[in-house]
Amino acid sequence: MIKRIMGLEDIGQTLEQLWMSYNQIEKLDGLQPCIKLHTLFLSNNKITKWEEVAKLSQLTELKTVLFLGNPIYGEKEKDEMKASVVKRIPQIHNVDGVLVSEEDRKAAEELD
Repeated sequence: MIKRIMGLEDIGQTLEQLWMSYNQIEKLDGLQPCIKLHTLFLSNNKITKWEEVAKLSQLTELKTVLFLGNPIYGEKEKDEMKASVVKRIPQIHNVDGVLVSEEDRKAAEELD
C-alpha cells in the first residue's frame, strides 16, 4: 500500500493521469511536478483534511478527480460533497464521476 505520493519529478512534465485509489494516502504533497495532470483518482484513501484537497488547485490542468471512500466525505453522499471539492479546486470539471454544473459552482461560492 502506498502511504505517500513521491518520486514524480522525472515523469511530472508528461504525466496526465494518476490512479492511486485503495491506498493509505493522507497528504497530497508530491504532486507539484505534475503540471499536465488532468485526472487524479484517489478514492478509498485516508484523506481527512480539506487543506489537502485545496493543494490540488495549483495543478491548473486538473479536470477530473475521484475522492469517494475518503474520511473527508464522512457519511455524506458524493453529490453533497461536490460543492466542497469545487470550492477548493475551482478549475475542476468532473468530481466523483459527475460533471460539475453551474449550480455546483454557485453552491461552492456560497460555502464558508
